[in-house]
Amino acid sequence: MARYAHVKDGTVYRIKDLTVEQIAAIPSHKAHYILPYINVAQPAYDPTTHYAPARLPDVIGVNDVTQAWAAPVAKTAQEISDEKLAKIATIAIELFAAINALYAIAFDMENRVRTQVESKSAIPTTVAGATAYLNGAAALPKLNKAKLREKLAELL
Repeated sequence: MARYAHVKDGTVYRIKDLTVEQIAAIPSHKAHYILPYINVAQPAYDPTTHYAPARLPDVIGVNDVTQAWAAPVAKTAQEISDEKLAKIATIAIELFAAINALYAIAFDMENRVRTQVESKSAIPTTVAGATAYLNGAAALPKLNKAKLREKLAELL
């Protein structure tokens, strides 16, 4: 199957996949409206320094129709700087949320120890006992250190 464009009066009406049999079945008075369609891959670009290339109207030739793209447009230094600052702000917010979660865990632990000391109940002295004792703090959000390190490395 190949792609063909239905063209009339300089306008592409539709692009369709047609087999050899379907092309052969087109009446001769309509055959000049059906032209091969040539796909062109989107030009390569670096998203950190350029905007994505825009799709242009198809170029209608005598024997074929070709897909067209505009060249990638370079970003200004200010735009690149603003995007970097936005990424850094996002990471800072995530880091702040992680610090708040750690603070909440430490605050909860201190309150539990204070309650245990005031009630003179046994404070766990083994790792297993302390783990069981602090299981309530496990419901708080966990810090994804690897993801945080990766994002910081990208920006610096």
